Order: sequence, then C-alpha cells, then structure tokens
Amino acid sequence: MLTFRRSNPDGVMPNKTKVGFTLHCPRDTYVPRKKYAAIDLGVEFLPPPSDKIIVGDIRPLNELFINHGVYALNSLCDSKIVVVLINNSDTDYTVSRGEPIAHLILTESLVMPGSSSFVEA
Repeated sequence: MLTFRRSNPDGVMPNKTKVGFTLHCPRDTYVPRKKYAAIDLGVEFLPPPSDKIIVGDIRPLNELFINHGVYALNSLCDSKIVVVLINNSDTDYTVSRGEPIAHLILTESLVMPGSSSFVEA
C-alpha cells in the first residue's frame, strides 16, 4: 500500500482524485512575474516494499494557469515532492498555504533496480 509521510511539520497531505492526487502549497509563497519558485511540499510518498519503482509525475493544475497565469513545471519525483511553479503572467502572485498547485500521478517505472544494460536497436 502506498503511503504519504510529512517530512516537514508544515507539509499538507495530498488529496486523492480519480486519477491521482492534488498537491497543496505548504506555506504562503511569492512567485514574481516572469519568474519561478521551487516549493518543497514537505511531503513524500513511500511505495510499498517490492522490486518495482514508483515514480511521481507532477502535472500543472489548469485552474491555476487559467486564473493567474501560474503553472507547475512537468517533472518527475521518486519520493520527495518538489513543485516548480512558473509565473507566466505580468503580475506577481502569492500562492496561499493550502492552495491546490499541481497534480501528482503515480506510475510504475519500466526500469528495474540493478538494470543498467541497454541494447541498441
């Protein structure tokens, strides 16, 4: 069973959705116009013990971009969750604590632990 754990007391636990999880900002965070901010959510996921590798795929939240011109950079994580928010608008934006900022979709990696051989096609 997959579990989440706070790595920081300020971390906000993700909410389960139909296809993954909604990630929330752990503290008020200033994102200047045309700049970015990396936000450590203070939460990590712990996959069940097995030989499978679980990868977190961080995706943008449409509402945040539509309403404020701010979006999460598509990225991958292996346990610790960090979201990079990019402000593409002409105005500064402050993300409030608890505000939804991204989606997290968990998938199984096709690369198995210890495998380092590749075959050219």
